[in-house]
Amino acid sequence: MAGPSADPVERVVDAMNSAMIHRGPDDSGVSVWGHTAIAMRRLSIIDLTGGHQPIDSSDGRYSIVFNGEIYNFRELREELQRDGHEFRTRSDTEVVLQLFERDGSAAPARLNGMFAFCVLDRSDGSLFLARDEFGQKPLYYTARGAHFAFSSELPSLLEDRSIERRLDLEALAYYLRVWTVPAPLTIISGVRQLLPGHWLRWHDGEITTGHTSWSDARADEPITTDAAAIEAVRTTLQAAVERHMIADVDLGVFLSGGIDSAAITAAAAQTSDSPVRTFTVRWDDPDFDESRVAATVARHLGTDHHELVIGDGGFDPEAFAMVVDHMSQPLADTSLLPTYLLCRETRRHVKVALSGDGGDEIFGGYPDVIRHPTVHRLGRAVPTPLLRGGARALGGVARQPRAQGISALRTARRLLEAAATPLPDRLWAMNTSMTSTELAELAGDRVPEPDMIALKDLIASAERGSPHWTPLRQMLAYRTSFILPDQLLIKSDRMSMAASLEVRAPLLDREIAALARRLDDRMLVRGGVGKWVLREAIRPWVPAIVFDQPKRGFDAPLKSLRNRAFEDLCHDLVLGQDAPPVMGLFDQAALAHRVERVLAGHTDSATESEYRANGQVWALLVLAAWCRRFGVTP
Repeated sequence: MAGPSADPVERVVDAMNSAMIHRGPDDSGVSVWGHTAIAMRRLSIIDLTGGHQPIDSSDGRYSIVFNGEIYNFRELREELQRDGHEFRTRSDTEVVLQLFERDGSAAPARLNGMFAFCVLDRSDGSLFLARDEFGQKPLYYTARGAHFAFSSELPSLLEDRSIERRLDLEALAYYLRVWTVPAPLTIISGVRQLLPGHWLRWHDGEITTGHTSWSDARADEPITTDAAAIEAVRTTLQAAVERHMIADVDLGVFLSGGIDSAAITAAAAQTSDSPVRTFTVRWDDPDFDESRVAATVARHLGTDHHELVIGDGGFDPEAFAMVVDHMSQPLADTSLLPTYLLCRETRRHVKVALSGDGGDEIFGGYPDVIRHPTVHRLGRAVPTPLLRGGARALGGVARQPRAQGISALRTARRLLEAAATPLPDRLWAMNTSMTSTELAELAGDRVPEPDMIALKDLIASAERGSPHWTPLRQMLAYRTSFILPDQLLIKSDRMSMAASLEVRAPLLDREIAALARRLDDRMLVRGGVGKWVLREAIRPWVPAIVFDQPKRGFDAPLKSLRNRAFEDLCHDLVLGQDAPPVMGLFDQAALAHRVERVLAGHTDSATESEYRANGQVWALLVLAAWCRRFGVTP
C-alpha cells in the first residue's frame, strides 16, 4: 500500500495482512517506508527458517514480498552467483529479488513458476508488481491518485476503508453469463486484477503496465513425428513433476480418475524414494464418483492412498458460508465445497499437493475444444440461415416429452448455433451458462450485456501474430486466457489457501506449455479424442482403466444439494424481503419463477434453459451471499 490514507498505513496494512492469515499461518512480516508499507503472510515451504519476508536487498534499496513458488530458482541462483551475487538465504524469494535487481521488468520472463510479487524501490518510492503467465497466483489492486493498494485476496483489500464497496455492473454481467469475473475486472468498482503474464509499476500516482514476454528458443522447431512427440512429452513431464516436488515439507498428489492426475501421480511415483501420498474424493452418486479408478491407479503405482468420502448429506449452510468467506469474489462453481474439503483433508497429512490442473488447456481435453474444428468447418461450408434453422429444429425435438437422446440433441443444437456465429462470439457462446435472452429476462437493461473487448483483443492479436492460428488453437487460447485463470485456478488457489495447503500444477510448467505449442494439432486431438499425445506418453505407466473412462469434471452433484436448508437460504438471500440490495437489480417475478422451479424440482425437463436452471440459481445464491457477507451494494 502506498500514498496518504485516512488511517495510518501501518494499521491498514496490518488489517489487510491479518485478513489473510489462512494463506500464511507460519509467519508474517511488514516493511514500512514513509507512507508506503508492504506486508506478507507466509506458508513456509522452502527454507523454513531463512525465508522470512519481506526480504531486503543487501544495499537496502529494494524490499520484496512474494507469493508462490519458483521451480527453476536453483538454476537462476547459480547464474546470479556466477555474476557475483551473494545470498543470505536458500529461499526462492531472494532469487526473485536479486534477479529483479539485475534485470528489472525483464525478470519475470525468467521465472518458471506460480507467483505474484511486489518490489518496493526506496530510491523513488515506486512499486513493481508481477503475476505469472497462467495466473496461478492472484493479484488485486486499486489506484486512486496518490493512493495505491494491492493484495492477494479481494476481502483483504477491502480492509482498506477508503475503497467503496460498490458493484461493477460490467463484472456482474460477466458473472451472470459465465459464472466468474474475468481479469482485469473484479466485482468491485474501481478494483482491478493484474492480468496473468503482466507487470505493473506504480510511481507518484502514475501506472505503467507491460506484458511479460516468455521466449522459447525452440518455438519454431515443430515436432513432426508421433514417436518424437510421445517421447518429448514423457521426458518433459517427468522433469516438470520432479521440479514441482522440490520442498522442505511433506508433499502429496490429488488423484482422481482422470488422465491428468494419473500422469502426475505416475511421474511422481518414479521420482520419489518412498510411496507417494495420494488423495481422492469418493461420492455416493455414481455419476460423479471416480474413486474406483483412482484406487486402481493407486494400487498399480503403490501409493499411500487416502479417500475422503462425501455422502449425500445435502446442503450444509455452515460449509457454504465458509466457502463464501474464502472465494474472494463470487464464483458459481459447485465444486468449490468438495475442493475445500479435499484440501482440508489433504492438509492433515501434507503441506503441498500436486494437481492435474491445466492438462485440458495445454493438451486439448475439453469437449468444446475437440468440437471446435468441426464447428469451424460447418460455419464455412453451410449457409448461416440453414445452420440456424437446423438449430431451431433440434431445439424443438429436444423439448418433446419423450424425446430420445436428449444430451446428443443438445450437443448437436449447440454445435449448429456456434457454427452460425462468427469469432470471437462463437468462443463465448460455446461456454456461456446464461444466454443473453435469459440475462435480459432476469435483469432488463439494469445489467448490460458484456462487450467482450478483452476476448476480441485476444483473437485479433493471435490472428496477427501466429501463422498457426487454427480453430483448435483458437479454443485453447480462449480457455487458457479466460476460463483457466478466472475459474479453475481461482478455485484451486482460494480453496487450498483456505486450508493453508499449497497446490502446484506441473502441467502448467513453462517447459510443458512450450512443448505443447510445438506439436501439430493432430497430436493433441485425434479421432475425436483429446490429449492424444499425453495419453500415449503415459500409457506404459498406468493401468488401462484410466483410458476407458468418460471425461468428468470435478463437479458436485447439484441436485443432491437441495434440501430444506438450501430452500430456506434461497428464500432468505435471493427472494426474501431482507435480501441484499443486489437482488433489487433483477425482475422479481422472473427471479421468483426461476428459483421456485428449481426448489420445486421442476428442472429435469429436456429443454436446455431448464437444464441450466439449477446452476443459475446456485449462481444467484452465491452472489447474494457474497454481497451480504462483504456489504457490497449496487
